[in-house]
Amino acid sequence: MFTIKADGRELYNPALFDEKFQVINPELTLEVNKAGSLSFTMPPCNIMWGSLNKLTSVISVEQDGVEIFRGRVMNDETDTYKQRHVY
Repeated sequence: MFTIKADGRELYNPALFDEKFQVINPELTLEVNKAGSLSFTMPPCNIMWGSLNKLTSVISVEQDGVEIFRGRVMNDETDTYKQRHVY
């Protein structure tokens, strides 16, 4: 099971079955000897929706309690439905 954390706080956890901890279309790309990437869309009901900042927020992905990715928010956009697209 994968979980996503932002600055050490839960951002996405599929085991909670709560819309406050859900994201849409999370996509993690890992490559050997290259930087990986993570992109996802946050609905406005997510508790971390307004807490992410470009270049300062640290995003980490854990699989079964082991960190497999760590990076910073490089880009984010908000659409007309107030969904936040984060890369």
